[in-house]
Amino acid sequence: MNISLLEFSEVDLDFIYKGLSHPDVIKYYGFQCYNFDDAIIELDWYNKQVNEQLGHWWKIQVDNELVGAVGFNHFIKESGELECGFWLLPEFWGRGIIKQAFPIALRRIQNELPVKTIVASVETENIATLKLVKKLGFFEIKTVFNAEFKKGKPINMVNIELPVW
Repeated sequence: MNISLLEFSEVDLDFIYKGLSHPDVIKYYGFQCYNFDDAIIELDWYNKQVNEQLGHWWKIQVDNELVGAVGFNHFIKESGELECGFWLLPEFWGRGIIKQAFPIALRRIQNELPVKTIVASVETENIATLKLVKKLGFFEIKTVFNAEFKKGKPINMVNIELPVW
């Protein structure tokens, strides 16, 4: 499996829309494309992360096919804390793609920003991602009950972090 991390551009709007409008992809994800304009908003947000030195998102290509995205955002300069995230099209789940792509993205972001800690919040029901982040070396910090509301229902979040000094 040949994995590449590539820069996002305007030619990727259809791909962003395809991924972030898919019900299985966005089930536990923090953003959803309801229409094509939302894909433009997401691309603008990816670009803002880079332009304002807040993070960096890359599209994931496996054997010349786009399969998802991995990236970092919301860098806090004072603490060196950086949030991470990823998404994959469902037909590529369970193939170890993020397990291979994340370390590549981590090395790249460490060359761009003085990162000390990578953080994320994962819904407690997202068992597959919780297992994956443990394999990537993340530690569970705490569970926040009723952390957010989704579709009118409270959800619990597990806060995780990965020290990278």
